[in-house]
Amino acid sequence: MKRFPLCLFVLAGAACGPGGGGSYAASAPPPEPGGASPALAILAGALGGGGNADDAGADARFRNPNGIAGDGAGNLYVADTLNQVIRKIVISTGLVTTIAGRANDQGTSNGVGTDARFNFPWDLTCVNGSLFIVDLGSHDIRKLDLASGAVTTFAGTAARSGDADGPGAQAQFNSPEGIAAADGSLYVADSGNAVIRRIDIATGAVSTLAGSPGVRGSVDGTGNAARFSVPTSVAADGLGHLFVSDDGSSTIREIRIATAAVTTLAGSPGNVGSADGMGSAARFHGPGGLASDGVDSLFVADTDNQTIRRISVASGEVTTIAGIVSADCFEASDARHLCFPRGLALEAGTLYAADSFDTIRTVTLDGAIGTLAGRGASFGSADGLGAARFGSPALMDGDGDATLFIADTLNHTIRRAEAPDGAVATVAGTPGVPGSSDGIGAAARFERPSGVAFDRGYLYVADTDNDTIRKIALTTGQVTTVAGMAHQEGLIDGAGAAARFNLPVGVAADRAGHLYAADLTAIRRIDLATRTVSTLAGSASPGSSDGVGAAASFNEPNGIALDGAGNLYVADSRNHTIRRIAIASGEVLTIAGSAGVRGSADGAGADARFDFPTGVLVGSGSLFVADSGNSTIRKIDLATAVVSTLAGQPGISGVKLGPLPARLNQPFGVALLGQQLFISDANENAILLIR
Repeated sequence: MKRFPLCLFVLAGAACGPGGGGSYAASAPPPEPGGASPALAILAGALGGGGNADDAGADARFRNPNGIAGDGAGNLYVADTLNQVIRKIVISTGLVTTIAGRANDQGTSNGVGTDARFNFPWDLTCVNGSLFIVDLGSHDIRKLDLASGAVTTFAGTAARSGDADGPGAQAQFNSPEGIAAADGSLYVADSGNAVIRRIDIATGAVSTLAGSPGVRGSVDGTGNAARFSVPTSVAADGLGHLFVSDDGSSTIREIRIATAAVTTLAGSPGNVGSADGMGSAARFHGPGGLASDGVDSLFVADTDNQTIRRISVASGEVTTIAGIVSADCFEASDARHLCFPRGLALEAGTLYAADSFDTIRTVTLDGAIGTLAGRGASFGSADGLGAARFGSPALMDGDGDATLFIADTLNHTIRRAEAPDGAVATVAGTPGVPGSSDGIGAAARFERPSGVAFDRGYLYVADTDNDTIRKIALTTGQVTTVAGMAHQEGLIDGAGAAARFNLPVGVAADRAGHLYAADLTAIRRIDLATRTVSTLAGSASPGSSDGVGAAASFNEPNGIALDGAGNLYVADSRNHTIRRIAIASGEVLTIAGSAGVRGSADGAGADARFDFPTGVLVGSGSLFVADSGNSTIRKIDLATAVVSTLAGQPGISGVKLGPLPARLNQPFGVALLGQQLFISDANENAILLIR
């Protein structure tokens, strides 16, 4: 278990025909230290990761895009599935804008532009100035008028699955996935029903073209005598043919629309592979998006093979034109690799693929791969200067001089980064090898460590999934277990291995021989001399109550910080609040935010709003907060409890360097060295700084 945790609307007209289905420079670097204005820069790691930012090229961000369609006039439209929105890309510039839905706000309501809500929009097609959208989670087909931005339900019953034919809202679908248009009709791969449905665009009437509802297989035949396994994508060639990716049988099927006769064009039912060849000799693995050139070529996003295939419709010959089978997705941003491509569109001789690496890729017909928009995550575990990589870095601490210590969670290691050059080294643990053993340096094992605290030559680590607190002697690299027992969770006070923790995350040392740890529902205190663990505040039950000791309650606190005056500050993440504990008395008080109320409002005390705050840091009379869900860094004046936003733009995720407010993705930890504030961005897999 891992404890981790708005877009611009534009009205855009476009002349959509009846179709079915670049790299950009980074922002200018911030000014050097001593410049006129604070700016966001990168210390180590490489930018990239899922997000929702509208921007051009690599500065835009997507989150698991699926369907993609062109309008024949130089624009692409993308079903940005996990962002719950529809995006538009101008091909000539790579400019991305959100035209319907609100990022991360899931629903089924109709409305204009950002007032509409989607429930996992999956695929879309462009017809005569409108987008028809498969809303997978709602089991219906939505219509977006591009001139007005109005979203309506075109067919199906919102949030109700079924297999009924009929007019408009009386029809029912079951997890529809793919959609295409031809000759005044829409064709839908109704995956949950294992059938292909037809919708008359003029009337909205829905009928079943081929397959039998709920009866799966891969039988060729006519109409309801045919069988599909898991049909996911459809494409029309404008010549009377409909093509279907039958994911469950790893085949490509062909339907003659006039007769509803179904045949298998390529692949062999149930035989998974990646072989080129003629017809049934070819092999696919989880074929997804389709695009036809309207002549003889059908292009297939062979998703699980991470390739793009071409089929000659006349001969059935299958060839691979781009991608590398079983390639490492970490390399998906380069010119050879794709990462589980799904949606596919063909515009002006170039294929555009919605890539699972949160990017929109370009593929020329001779196989050259590029990126039009988005920037895939660059995660890994490399040490060094300039080429360092991280795996979801979480909370950090500094040595007060020039070194940051970082809990590199998904790498199961503890890292260090030097300022100002950004050189990165691994302090302890072995990347990608979880465990719980003590040892020296790389011989030690951690399991998803999330927090670190520096104290005079030692590091203390919240080894989250091991439910333990560990210690690293920096001079020798020796790792020992201070308290708790691996994978023995609980809230039990006691000495050393007799104590129990429940997914500890944040840790802080007071330089007087005490360590504090944020447990799942409580704040614990450890006497380092005796290794005795006690509960300072909270109990085994989650809650949001202020009070003294066990009368107070917390809900997934993450970062904690000491102020040197006897107070401990807590980012109470699931309560979306900032709490203060008077250590001497154990009294807990909420100083900012309102329990259970998410938002991004600045203001004083309870009028402020946070969204899953994680890291906290005390400095110069202020508390700095990594407001992870809002993609911002907040600042709280400790004298007045007034909250302001220091960096990032609320609700817009995807790092963009430069003058503040700049942009962040998922800021998790904060640390201070000199006059520079350092930020670990867990989703961007980078260590950033504000100069």
